[in-house]
Amino acid sequence: MKILFMRHGESQDDLENRYGGWGDFPLTAKGTEQIKSRLSSIKELMIPFEKIYSSPLKRAESSARILSEAFHLPLEILEYIKEQNSYGILTGMEKTEAKSKYPDQVELLDSNKFVDGSERSEDLTKRVKRAINIIKKTGHENLIVVTHGKFLNCLFNEILGFKLTKKEDGGWVVINFDNSKAIPGESSGISYEPVVS
Repeated sequence: MKILFMRHGESQDDLENRYGGWGDFPLTAKGTEQIKSRLSSIKELMIPFEKIYSSPLKRAESSARILSEAFHLPLEILEYIKEQNSYGILTGMEKTEAKSKYPDQVELLDSNKFVDGSERSEDLTKRVKRAINIIKKTGHENLIVVTHGKFLNCLFNEILGFKLTKKEDGGWVVINFDNSKAIPGESSGISYEPVVS
């Protein structure tokens, strides 16, 4: 089974200096172009993709719709492949406003600690594992999954045993799932290296 995992294009929260996470921001014009610019490299793979799964957040779903139209593939939303809810009550807020309104929470976030209402790393790991199991049981051989940066970080670090060294907006990587093994392969805008223990 081959799954092409793609990170969505640039979204509006990037331009407005807001906390994203589960904040539901649309793609920017640049984000749309980032996805379109990857189409030819995906076509060159010559993989007969059967379906696209997307996070329900606008920036991912809009990215997935571009692929769906280009490759004439059905699209299904899957809640499990959402971004990590890293920001809890800070979600969607402009960062300077958040610092003024919830300075204690921003301080926790800056110290890599749990923010009120956020999703812990161990819960994200469980969700990512569940998402992969759901996708693997769909009966399809070749799929595209449009998701987010922290989902990809978790997938690589906690499941594949690799570390992402680059993950551009609109970047993609093909992962080969063979029985119990999962091996990352060709990519564009995404780089990785084995985790050295």
